[in-house]
Amino acid sequence: MTQLRRSDPTRPSYSRRGSGRGFSYRDPAGEKVTEKELRERFAALAIPLAWTDVWICPHPNGHIQAIGLDATGRRPARRQL
Repeated sequence: MTQLRRSDPTRPSYSRRGSGRGFSYRDPAGEKVTEKELRERFAALAIPLAWTDVWICPHPNGHIQAIGLDATGRRPARRQL
C-alpha cells in the first residue's frame, strides 16, 4: 500500500484549461501534457466540468488530488481515499 503524501495547492503543479470543445492539461511550465499515463490519471479523477482554475497534484499519492473553483466560487477538492 502506498503511503499518502501531503499536497500543497499553493505550489505550482498541473492545471486544466478549456481547449476547443474539451480540455487540455498543462504542466507547471505551461506546456501541454502529452504523456498518456498522466492524461489517464487526470481523467480518472473525474474533475467536474464546471470547475475552473483547476489545480492537479503532481503526485499520484497526494492527499488532495485536485482542487478548483465551482460555479458558486467555493473551492471543493478531490481527496485521496
